[in-house]
Amino acid sequence: MGKKTSIYIWQITALEFTEKVWIEGTVIHGDYKQRKVHATWMGHLIEVLFSYFRKPASGVRLRIRTNTEEQTVKTNRKGRFSCLLDKFMPGEMQLSHQGEILELPGGYPYYFPQNSSSLEVVSDLDDTVLHSHTASALKRIYSILFIRPRKRKAVAYTYQLMEWFKQQHIRVTYLSKSESNLFELIYAFINTQELPQGALLLSPYLKLYQLPKPKKGKDYKYNHLKTLLTQQPDKSFILIGDDTQRDMEVYTSIIRNYPGRIQKVFIRQSSFDRQRENYWQKLQATGVPAIYFKDGDKPGEAIETLTSILNRSAV
Repeated sequence: MGKKTSIYIWQITALEFTEKVWIEGTVIHGDYKQRKVHATWMGHLIEVLFSYFRKPASGVRLRIRTNTEEQTVKTNRKGRFSCLLDKFMPGEMQLSHQGEILELPGGYPYYFPQNSSSLEVVSDLDDTVLHSHTASALKRIYSILFIRPRKRKAVAYTYQLMEWFKQQHIRVTYLSKSESNLFELIYAFINTQELPQGALLLSPYLKLYQLPKPKKGKDYKYNHLKTLLTQQPDKSFILIGDDTQRDMEVYTSIIRNYPGRIQKVFIRQSSFDRQRENYWQKLQATGVPAIYFKDGDKPGEAIETLTSILNRSAV
């Protein structure tokens, strides 16, 4: 019998769909340790840096057991795994490796049930919900390494939208190209700001040398959105993003390929140039109502429109 390997679950999400539950997670080599909340920037810096030196558990087999089925999955080279399972109740999932049960990480929910609302929200995180400076690699790295989660600033316009979604019990899923290394930082920010605790769909784990120029897959967001839409045919969606990466381009493609499924789009404007104007015009040409908001804009009128959309969809 082969030697047992010490691994632990770094992040896991179970997102309930109409008939299935989507499982996605990351497994790391080493022993599980209780996450720490650091009161100093130095402690924060060390903890974040350490996350880029952890070794993803590639090529390991995990057994997932629920009250309805068992399934074996294999992690990819970045320690990532995903699968679709039959529906099960929260608390009835167990993961094991070589016969040893793996502890699920704490601090943030892992199971996100579908609710009765006919609307769902899919939102980017960086420079959409929190200021991240993704347009500048140096500023982004500085924010990650030196600014603790409770000191990070939320985007005011989006924050107010999120408050409304929470009040209306509309499920929010965060689809971000932030790497899984930042899972703890992101959920600490969400908890501190009291934002909706939605599923965190993050891009694969990175090593430190990849941080300045990460390669996260051209179609990462599109493919995840495709799954969210196809697995929930009875839901309509609101998409939120920004103009620093490819959100407008991706959302335009989704609208064209899944007509009638997207009710409204919000894009945060960080700057404006010919390329952004071109993307914005293509998004507008889809015919789906879209708002290109700036910092300092107020979402009051937009929330009134969302209220009308919600009332119509409930009929």
